[in-house]
Amino acid sequence: MTIKTEYIDVTPTWETAAATFAHVMRDGTAEGQKLAAAEIIRMGKMMDYLQAELKTWKPKDLSDDMKGAS
Repeated sequence: MTIKTEYIDVTPTWETAAATFAHVMRDGTAEGQKLAAAEIIRMGKMMDYLQAELKTWKPKDLSDDMKGAS
């Protein structure tokens, strides 16, 4: 008998994560609010890092790849 492993990605979207943290900040316990605030700051740091990376990113020139594709 072969067992097949299936991977299901249940990673929340940024929007869902932000909405969850907003809910915890409003209605959660003091500890939950502290953890949510820390996670919001961590998310902000990640976005700052990604925005800085995007400023240095150069898109690949695909013109050679597209020759003869028509």
